[in-house]
Order: sequence, then C-alpha cells, then structure tokens
Amino acid sequence: MSSKDLLKSILESFYGNGEHCISYLSLTDRLMNEVQNVLDDNVVAIDLKYDFEPLKPFLEIVKEEKPEKRFLDKILYNAQAETFKSYFKNGVVKERKDLILFDEVFYEKIRIREAILELLKKYATRNIVVLNAHLMSEESILILRELEKETISGKILFLFNGLRLEEYPEYIREFVQDITGKQNYYSIDSEEDFEERFFSKKERLNIEYENLKTALKNQRLFLDLSSAYNIVKRIETDSVLRNYEKSESREIYMEMGLICFLKGDLDLANCYFINATETDVGDELELFANFYMAFVAYRKNMYSVALRYVSKIRQLLKINPFSFPKKIHVYEHMDRLVEIFNVCWPMYAAMPALLKDAVEKIYVDKGWDLLNSVYLKEGEPVLNKLN
Repeated sequence: MSSKDLLKSILESFYGNGEHCISYLSLTDRLMNEVQNVLDDNVVAIDLKYDFEPLKPFLEIVKEEKPEKRFLDKILYNAQAETFKSYFKNGVVKERKDLILFDEVFYEKIRIREAILELLKKYATRNIVVLNAHLMSEESILILRELEKETISGKILFLFNGLRLEEYPEYIREFVQDITGKQNYYSIDSEEDFEERFFSKKERLNIEYENLKTALKNQRLFLDLSSAYNIVKRIETDSVLRNYEKSESREIYMEMGLICFLKGDLDLANCYFINATETDVGDELELFANFYMAFVAYRKNMYSVALRYVSKIRQLLKINPFSFPKKIHVYEHMDRLVEIFNVCWPMYAAMPALLKDAVEKIYVDKGWDLLNSVYLKEGEPVLNKLN
C-alpha cells in the first residue's frame, strides 16, 4: 500500500468508526499537502502554517459554532468574558478595562484554559483535521493535554511533521514523545521524503501591518504568550518592521514590549518600550510606554531610573490626554487611557468599569459620536471634566 493510500485509510478509519475523540498522525510535508485532497466533505481542515490566531486551533473551532453569550458569562468572569465575546464577534479582541501584570499571568492562563475546555466540550461537534499541529503554542499544547481527558461529540485529528520535529520547541518534542506508542497515534514515513529533514527551507514572515498588530494583540490578550513571543523573535530575525511606516513600527514595538513584559522578559520588554518612544513626540503611546518602563525599573530595584520615568510622565501629562490622532478610533484611545489610569491609581472591583463609563460620558457631553469616532461640536474633553 502506498503512503498516500495508507493516509486515506487512516483518515477514513478515524472519522468512521474510530473510538478516540482525539488522535494523532505523524507524516511528512509531502503527505501533509495531500491531506485536503483526500478528505471527505464533512471534515473541516484547519491549517496552522499561516495561522496567527490565538490559542490555535481551539478558538477557531469554537468560533465557527457561534457560542452563546450567556454561556460565556457563566464560565468566565467579566473581563475575560469580554475578551472572548469580542473575538467571537469579529476576530479582534477588545482591550481589557483592567491591567494584567505578569504576577497574575499564571492564574489568568488557568482560567482561560478551563473556559476553552468547557467551550470545546459543548461546541466541538464536527470532524476536524488540524494540519501542521507542530506549530501549536505551549499554551495550546496544555489545553490539548487536558482535552485528552475529556469527552467531546466531534473528533479531532492532529497532524505533525515527523521528520522535522528536532526543529521545533522542546515542549512539542516532549509532547510527541509522550503520545508516541499510544493507540491513538499513527505514523507514516517514507524513504523518498527523508531529504525533507535536510533541504527544507524556513519561510520568512511576511505580514501586513494591520494583520500583525491584530495577531499580536489577540495573542497577548488571550495570554498565548509562547506563540506571540515566537512572532516577536521572527519580526526581528526577518526584519519585518523595515517595511512599515515609523508610526506603525512604534505601535508594533509597543505590542512586542507588552508581550515580553507579560512573558517576564523585562530587559527585552524595556528595549521595545524604548523603541516605541524614540521619536519623542509626546503622544499617548509615549506616555503608555513610559508607565511600563517605570514599572520595569521599579521591579528591578532601579529606583532612580523609575523616578526619572515618572518625571517624564509628569511632563507628558501636561498635554491633554484626551487628545489623540485621527487615525485611532476613540474607543481604542479610551481603552488605553483607562489602562494608564489603572497603572497610576490601584482600582478594584467595579472601579475600572465606572471610570470607563465616566470617560465615555465626557466625550459624549463634548458632542462625540463614539461609534463613528467623530466629534460634532467642541473637540476633545479635558482632564478636569472627570472630577
């Protein structure tokens, strides 16, 4: 039996009478490219090769089923529920009203992982094949390990490239080693594909600004940090930002800094925050970056440096923080503004939401159409309107 026929046989067996909800198949790039040609019409294929979605493929699996808002409210607390709702609505995560510090990342990840497992148990009803599963993030692998212990009504087959595993992170190699030999693990290798191990080329990251910004932001807010951190490294290696405008590069550097900050790589985070402020234009982005640089310096016991950043923040606050460039939507600016206030003054319970409502109200009072991000009367509010 040829390797292609064997592939077709395994697929038919898995989606026919296979007893396992979750199964794994190790194969080569050549066979990976053949998979979609031999799939039945009732099988959904998700290819992770050019996929920048957070916690891939699990959020994509759930998103297609349009989960109910009531169910999201039931399994998530408010801030995380809004993250999921905004992603499921249009694929772009809305900035949280509260501030996540890296001390809280572990707990937040657990809550997100538990929620996704509940969503998969309820909504993973289709037959799905996941191509290039070796590109899953460390957070996604943790979800997969837990999913193996659960029962879902659909079936999911994860396809790994067995010849190139040594190129991938340690957590992928450990996972494949753990599943090798299990009853739900299959392998198809052939002599003709052996040269893949030596002659395959790694593709450069080539992505437009808006798509990159959305990908980094989504992964950050879902705390899919290993995937986001990998993109950050590829941005540097492939010199992606040289094709962007300076203002666009600053936005990306800010996202890169926030990702490294949450990942706990404070030195690298600080470098990216500095890059986000290097134009010294005194805008909101510079203010936002200086807050984080002050926090990083404080955590490293560099108190004089932290005070220097605080002094810079005081100078920047002489500008009107409610003013922002026209290309930024008013809701995006308000989200960032509330985050900055959260850094300045600790807020608890409903306080961030109340502050957000107050900020919205003063924009409306000034004659702003928030939905369309245009003002009809007097322009931006000023800080004393919050009193």
